[in-house]
Amino acid sequence: MAQSAIDDLGLSLTAPELSTMITVQVPAGSAVVDITAAAATPEEAVVLADAVAQAYVHYRVDRSGQLQAGAGGGGGDERSDRAIVLNAATVPERAAGPPVVVYPVAGAGLMLILGTALALVLKRRDLTEALAFADSVDGPDRSDRVAAHELGRPRPTARPLVSGGRA
Repeated sequence: MAQSAIDDLGLSLTAPELSTMITVQVPAGSAVVDITAAAATPEEAVVLADAVAQAYVHYRVDRSGQLQAGAGGGGGDERSDRAIVLNAATVPERAAGPPVVVYPVAGAGLMLILGTALALVLKRRDLTEALAFADSVDGPDRSDRVAAHELGRPRPTARPLVSGGRA
């Protein structure tokens, strides 16, 4: 079908190249085929989608004729293999995609999340540095000091005690 559309339009594409530009969907429980095309301009996409749709219709008509000829020319349900274009492709009235306001809002939200994460990381680093400084001033093992104090012994201090006079 892709090659038929290429031939009808006189394009310089290959069938695999055209196939990457076309999306075909069949909704569940439906006999409708939805053909969408992507191209450099909306007008080119309309032409491509219409050409592929017409190629599909011709394929189904040819296939239907072959099936009827193979079955003796009659007795089959003629409507079961019929294909028509229900809606021709049209140029969209507006660009596809999210509204323009979504981008700044999403950017602001992302910056808020990143800023909060950075603040938490920096706060944690400051807290870790403060605890490390406290350990260096108080000594490395606080559990021994607590245990010694609980036993009635005096708590060790970071500064040496100077008795009498000046140090």
